[in-house]
Amino acid sequence: MIFSAMSVSFCSPCDVDAVIHDIFHVPLTEAGFQKPTRLKYVRSRFEEMRDVIEFRSDRGSLIFVWGFSLNFVPHIAGRNTETVAWHRTPNSANADLRYSGLGRFCSGPIEPGATISIYATEPSVRDGAELTRQFMLPKALAKLDSVRQLRNIEALFEEEERNASSHFFNFPQLALAYAFYLAKVGDQRARQYMSEWLEHSMDRREETLDRITKLFEEAVNTPFNP
Repeated sequence: MIFSAMSVSFCSPCDVDAVIHDIFHVPLTEAGFQKPTRLKYVRSRFEEMRDVIEFRSDRGSLIFVWGFSLNFVPHIAGRNTETVAWHRTPNSANADLRYSGLGRFCSGPIEPGATISIYATEPSVRDGAELTRQFMLPKALAKLDSVRQLRNIEALFEEEERNASSHFFNFPQLALAYAFYLAKVGDQRARQYMSEWLEHSMDRREETLDRITKLFEEAVNTPFNP
């Protein structure tokens, strides 16, 4: 079914879902993923972490995103309410370490298949999804499969920090996840990273920062051995 708005045709959500299912469901379920929501696939390999592959809506396109959702890292939900929450289930899984074909920190260059336009006919959407499966899916699975144990993600955090350089704390969820990871593995740098994250988050509500700080202290006091 094709809808028209301001002379622009786009696929219905139902047709988009059908295309994503037809093209990605078999290879992803064969790789061990389940589909908890309409545009997200999740795989659980370790107790404290999940692999995530997701099709994120953005201005008439779906962005193909993959990464690692860490059970021991909180996030801040809601622009106004600022609820501190966990993403510990397949439904709520949300990549703390996130990748796409849009280039480093979405700054380009854009790789083939990085996005799937839904402002198109169903056959065109299908062609775009096929391109994503051809170019992006192998890259995503290779990155996810490269993590054989939880400790492997430390190198990925370090790589992201090197690439972001002085702008690392401009990516608050990434920086927060690294602080909590360091806390859980007993790394003494954890407090330094948490302190700097707080300095860059002074526009947050006081209650939010107090809650994050309390959860961080709990992480420090309950380390695990990856």
